[in-house]
Amino acid sequence: MPSAKMFNRDVYILIDQSATMEKVDPGTSASRWELLAANVQGDVNNLMRDRNGHKVCDDITLYLFSRDRQGRKFEIDANADLKANVFDENFPDANTFIAKTLEACIQDWKQKPKTEANKNGAFILIYTDGMLDDRPNFEKKIRNLSEEVENEEYIKIIMIGVGDDVKSNVKPFLDLDFNLSQNKNNIFVFDLADEMEDIIDLLNRQLPQDPAKAVPDWVKRDHPDWYQQYLEFQRNKS
Repeated sequence: MPSAKMFNRDVYILIDQSATMEKVDPGTSASRWELLAANVQGDVNNLMRDRNGHKVCDDITLYLFSRDRQGRKFEIDANADLKANVFDENFPDANTFIAKTLEACIQDWKQKPKTEANKNGAFILIYTDGMLDDRPNFEKKIRNLSEEVENEEYIKIIMIGVGDDVKSNVKPFLDLDFNLSQNKNNIFVFDLADEMEDIIDLLNRQLPQDPAKAVPDWVKRDHPDWYQQYLEFQRNKS
């Protein structure tokens, strides 16, 4: 059973619209952009699904990001057809700048009234097929937000890697994860789309007090040195 802390949240989805999302990876018959449309739709349906009277959220704010500016914003409800209304109407283009879009997302969240429907905080989900072009600015915004929140369970930022380029060179993303885990509050985690069980399991794993449970199984299996270094730091921090 998912933790009660997972329900009643503001949810934001940020989607990489960079040119590489048009790539067709070996063994697939569609572009990353086309495959992501189906994956994100499934995640959205899961997030809004009623579970014995509880939902993660009733609606979602979605942003696209690519150029060095705030990306386009969409308000998503349970009836939204993401393929028709988001993916088919917008096309991959340009680079992978996220900082200005993330800042808009954070400010939107801070300004939202807190009600029973979002009393437990927020999840920000980032889908990307490559490392960010403005990584230093992104890290700075995560660090600043980590300092502001009183409880690291109140907001979780989950980056989900898609496509072969990420899977074949995952080290920069694990480095990013480790760097950001050293903040006052550990609010960031990285996972691979092809390795995660489903979005509910991924989010639920971020809420227990034991930091070991937040780490994906593929990291423990394929990157044991990283995992041990992470655990050692978390134990020393506590």
